Parts: sequence; structure tokens; C-alpha cells
Amino acid sequence: MESHEHTPLNVLTLLAQGMGPELHWYPEDVDNSRLAATLVGMANTSGGTVLLGIAPRAGRVQGVSDVGKTIDQVFQAALQADPPLILPVPRIEAVGDDRVAVIVVPPGLPHVYNLDGRYLWRDGHYTAPLGARQLRELLQARGVVQFEARVPPQAKLSDLDVEQVKAYIAALGLSGDEDWKNVLEQRGCLVRQGKKRRPTYAALLLFGKHPQQWSPSASITAARFPGTALSDQFLKQDLRGTLPQQLRQAEIFLNDNLRSVVRVIGLTHQTTPEYPLEAVRELLVNAVAHRDYNAQGDNIHLHIFADRLEVHSPGGLPGPINLKNLLQARFSR
Repeated sequence: MESHEHTPLNVLTLLAQGMGPELHWYPEDVDNSRLAATLVGMANTSGGTVLLGIAPRAGRVQGVSDVGKTIDQVFQAALQADPPLILPVPRIEAVGDDRVAVIVVPPGLPHVYNLDGRYLWRDGHYTAPLGARQLRELLQARGVVQFEARVPPQAKLSDLDVEQVKAYIAALGLSGDEDWKNVLEQRGCLVRQGKKRRPTYAALLLFGKHPQQWSPSASITAARFPGTALSDQFLKQDLRGTLPQQLRQAEIFLNDNLRSVVRVIGLTHQTTPEYPLEAVRELLVNAVAHRDYNAQGDNIHLHIFADRLEVHSPGGLPGPINLKNLLQARFSR
């Protein structure tokens, strides 16, 4: 952190802001379970800062008398979380003659934390239980439960196109004697429920007879605009079906709508597409493979303008990845 963040003014500035989703404070004698709940709530939201040594209602500095005991209390509270919260060592800031413990909960932590089975988050300046939908979205966003691994209600093996499955098995180079159901189960596309095997969202997106029945937003909208901006004049095509079918349709759309340019290579003139098809294909494959399929209401967009080509894929950065650590962090969704 920058050195100016370690000055007493920082504590006073925080107090002046008032409590909120990313800021809370307690007196020195706060109960461990209350402190643990706040830390868990921040960890499941956007991170934040907790100050110890502050009068709760007045927001007035009281200070902590035993620094060692306070730091130990913080770590004991963090260890109550499941999984245990690994936090930076609390800073001790001097404010006049008093000392305040500053606890930082980093944003973008990789797990979903609970306290005695309760999943909590920050709602304004309160710590509250996560609702079922919020918890599901958080589990999926942090990679604990992947949307593609879930089994949609009412989905059956008969919803899969067996010919597409067999073509996939042939592409893998497996023996034709392989039971296709065993192959898909080994790859997480089928899940056993009692005596039956049922398809996951992944299976339906890859091999389903009607994939959009189960995930309406799992499609690509391809459009060619005559100018350099979105306009009401455009050529549009909705690409649907399984994910491999969508990619094949997208390739046809590109072949039909990318302009040809003449380049001089050596002593000859060669006509090539305005963008390398291999590069655009890689963009689309990445968009299809890495989009957040839990994000309903929008699909992948392929936009061709007069001066550029854009591919938009729904979803944010997964797990603990953010713009600051984008080049170093790794996360598989």
C-alpha cells in the first residue's frame, strides 16, 4: 500500500465516511462471533475494512489497550470461517494518544465462506444472510459450483442428439465400442441420480436437440454494420443450436460478410479477408468456451464494422481475477 494510507488521517477519514458495505467498526471488546460474521460478510461481497477501537454508535476513537491480544482476536475470528479466512496482519494506527487496529479483507477472494453453516454478505452497513439465488450466483462466480455442471429440471437422456455424441466420440479417437453414456459421464456431462443418468447443462449445450430450451441465452447474434457505429441499418443473423453448430454458422457468416482486400506479397497480389479467419475463429471459440452461461438475458455478439470487428461475451472476470492481477492470476471456469 501507499505510505499515505498508513497515516492517522486515514482512520479519521474512514470514520467520517460512515459505515457501509465495505466499512465497519467495533470497540476493543467486540464479541468474536460478531467480528467473524462481519469478516465473512465482507469476504463474500467486495472485501472491506474493519476498525477495532471505535465506539460503535458515536464513531469516536476509544483505542485498543492490548495490541497483541487484539491481533490474536482477529486471527481467532478469521479462523471461525469455513474455510478459514487468510487475512493480512492487522495494521495498528496511532490516532492521537490512542491506537486503532485496521483489518483489511481483500476483494475477490477465491472461496465462498460461511460461519457455522450461515452464508453471509454485506447489505449496506449490516451483515445479513445470503438468499438462495445470491448464494447460487456467488458459488458459480467463484467457481465453487459451475453452472455447466448442474442438471436442469426435467432434462432426460432423450433430450440429447446421439448422432452428435457419436461424432464427438469419433473425433476423440475412441473405439466405436465405447458406450456413449459412459464417455459423457466420465467427462462430467452426465450425472447419476439414483439409477438414472441425467444430462448436465454442458451436455445439452454441446449435444442437445434443442439447447436453447434449457439455456435461452446460449446463442450468438452476428451483425454487419455499414459504418463505424451501431445503427438501425445492419445485416443480422441469430446463430442457434449446439455450441459447435453455432461456431460453424459463425464461420459461414464471416465468410459471407468479411470484405476481401488485396495485398501485395512479394511480387504477387493476393486476395485475403480483411481479418485473418483463424484469429477471428479463435476469438469466437474463446467467447463460447469461457462465457458465463449463468448470465441470462444476453448472448454473445459478433459485430463487424467498417473499421473493426468486435466480439462481446457475457459475464465478468471469474473467481479472484480482477483488472489489476489479470496478467498474473489464473482461474479455470
